[in-house]
Amino acid sequence: MDFRSLMIIFAVSVSVFMVNLDVSITNIAMPSLNAYFKVGTGDTAKIVLSYLLSLSGFLLVFGKLSDEFGSKNVFIPGVLVFKIASILCAFSDTLMLLIASRFLQGIGGAMIAATYGAIVMQYLPQNISGKAFGLITAAGGVGFALGAPIGGYIIEHLSWQWIFIVNVPICLLTLLVSLYVFKSKNEAASDVSRSDRPETSAGAASQFDYPGAFYCFVFLSAFIFAVNQGKIDGWLSPRIVASYAVFAVFLPLFILREKNAPRPLLDFSLLFNKSIMGGFIATLVVIMTLDGLCFLFPLFFETVKKMSPAQTGKLLMIFPLLTVVLSPIAGHLSDKRSPAVISRIALFLITVSAAMFCLFNQGTGLLMVNVSLIIFGSGLALFFPSATALVMSHAPCGREGMAMALYSSVSNMGSILGISIFEWLFAVSNPADNSSYILTAADVSKGFNATAVFASIICAIGFIALITSREKLKEEAGKEDPVLVN
Repeated sequence: MDFRSLMIIFAVSVSVFMVNLDVSITNIAMPSLNAYFKVGTGDTAKIVLSYLLSLSGFLLVFGKLSDEFGSKNVFIPGVLVFKIASILCAFSDTLMLLIASRFLQGIGGAMIAATYGAIVMQYLPQNISGKAFGLITAAGGVGFALGAPIGGYIIEHLSWQWIFIVNVPICLLTLLVSLYVFKSKNEAASDVSRSDRPETSAGAASQFDYPGAFYCFVFLSAFIFAVNQGKIDGWLSPRIVASYAVFAVFLPLFILREKNAPRPLLDFSLLFNKSIMGGFIATLVVIMTLDGLCFLFPLFFETVKKMSPAQTGKLLMIFPLLTVVLSPIAGHLSDKRSPAVISRIALFLITVSAAMFCLFNQGTGLLMVNVSLIIFGSGLALFFPSATALVMSHAPCGREGMAMALYSSVSNMGSILGISIFEWLFAVSNPADNSSYILTAADVSKGFNATAVFASIICAIGFIALITSREKLKEEAGKEDPVLVN
């Protein structure tokens, strides 16, 4: 691996680290934000919601723009937007300004999330793409894991503004490295190669699918709002019912538009590729399982196993630690052997661990708990780099940004659905008049086991879907336009 490839991986990894850090670091600041702005949790929850809306709603838009104008031409401005938005967040003196700044920050995050996979496929040699995704996954896992401890330390010793200011030097470093590596002598050849691709033309901007982008943002925003706010406002409250209606109207409008648009935002042929769809389904169920169970793990360990929050936190550090160690190995194995095989092994481990979680109760020993979590964490660490490499290996030339945007959208949907569905399953498994703060250990065990059974079932479905996926053979890849390498 040459120096330029290392620097590209570094720039992308740092940017993904930053985006994931900012997701988790903000959550711990909510009590401080409530006190500072003198509002309730329902108002400060909009800070998180605004970020989710723009992050998810603009992914397909920037994926398409990446294919039209080049991934680096979306990625680098995305880092700059994220930096500017972070500064605006830090200096927001009203809640509405902070919410708007977070929305802008989500746009920057979408520009990064929609393009990093395309950058790997276009600017790095094919034989190191798995290794690159492994390192990027490790960086993202570390960012998400460190959000809470770093945020807690910053708020305790400084102020909530500094959780956003910390992004500024990270963005600056990423910008400097990106500007250096993407302005090398070989960039001119890369631009020529891109200009020959079928979806690129001088009139791309004028032919951009603006109605499709609008429909996409509206139906995704309505969906995210309903799922996030439903448990707060009530699933049949007027605002949530209105969101259902907006979703039901604009999703068909989006599909009809994309089927008839001359240059659609979404190429539906990607969804008919069984290898890509297998990767999407598997990723959806894995993230649903991860986020759903991680939402309930603290309740189980603290209520049933009588652990302190500090002990629970240390136990759950197994996941990020295994991600750091095993994700680069998974990427290396994907390059040397097969991303399809590695992802199947990973999902098998996740399914086995979910089945083991079904046995958790008050009498479960710590050995069983630790072994189950290690198997679960190992499966997760092996899955994400190999699954990403598998899906992106099938992205058609000139559609890498669209494929990455779809993959990121699936990941976001999995996270949102996982917490909501697992929380609902947990609730319906217990008496209707119970709530989390009065549940007994037996109640929590019952609810947790119900969610674990559901996790086992959907992971098994994901495993079956993944069996239909296979890596792209080298001779198949060779028939396409050459990837953009040094």
